Amino acid sequence: YADHLDDDSQKSLFQGRGYDADKIAKLTPDLQEPALGQVISSGIGFLHDGMLPSDYSTVLDLYHDESLQILIVPFTLCWKLTNDTTAHLVIIMGTESYDGRERRYIDHPIADLLQMMGKASRPRTNDVNGKCVLFTYSPKKEYLKKLLYEPLPMESHLDHYLHDHLNSEIVTQTIDTLQDAVDYVTWTLLYRRLLKNPNYYNMQGTTNAHLSEHVSEMVETVISDLEESKCVQIKESTNDEDEEDDGGGLVPLNLGMIAAYYYIQYTTIELMASSVSAKTKVRGVLEILSA
Repeated sequence: YADHLDDDSQKSLFQGRGYDADKIAKLTPDLQEPALGQVISSGIGFLHDGMLPSDYSTVLDLYHDESLQILIVPFTLCWKLTNDTTAHLVIIMGTESYDGRERRYIDHPIADLLQMMGKASRPRTNDVNGKCVLFTYSPKKEYLKKLLYEPLPMESHLDHYLHDHLNSEIVTQTIDTLQDAVDYVTWTLLYRRLLKNPNYYNMQGTTNAHLSEHVSEMVETVISDLEESKCVQIKESTNDEDEEDDGGGLVPLNLGMIAAYYYIQYTTIELMASSVSAKTKVRGVLEILSA
């Protein structure tokens, strides 16, 4: 920043090369954010989730034309910033945020950290020496270094959301029987990773027998939960002894169809069905939704 330390004592250290005092003076009265007008004259801008679109666009435009050299952005907006919103130096102040629902601090997803770090480059100016400084607690330093610099295996979380996936496939009649549901799982990344990382998925062994037992038990548990939620009905098998038994048919019910059509989790539609009656008023529905 030595080039900013010239004889012009009125020029702020953080005002960019495109800074125009007259332009800033004209824009300031139109800003709806009071604090914003006080800082942009010093070459500093900020964004937040509740900012009006007009102010948001104004700040980004000033940053892109190099009127501002510092832009303060919450991590929640890291994916909203356009690809040309980059910097020579990115400073990540902390790797945690407070979750009001869980009433505790939680770590930023690694994908968000990588997205923020990726802003440390300016391809249009041939800046190949972008830097990122990450501030975090000392106990997490080695953990973050391992996440950022070492490749990690990609694991499946399908087992946590299998209820809604199977419900949708049953509604579209892609899955008609329990055996179809088991076959469906065998075509997923989850099935491929079960034997690669059995401890991660709480498997009891690594043989093919353990694999089959784990998948069958998982599917049966999911279908049983969907049946209890009145999203799916299991029809008893009527096959003769000499015919192949697929384990009974799966029939979608009205609640399952509604959940699949509106992309609602099966637990949500179960709660609504058990809580809403013909006499429930709007206030009651709002209380159920906000509980």
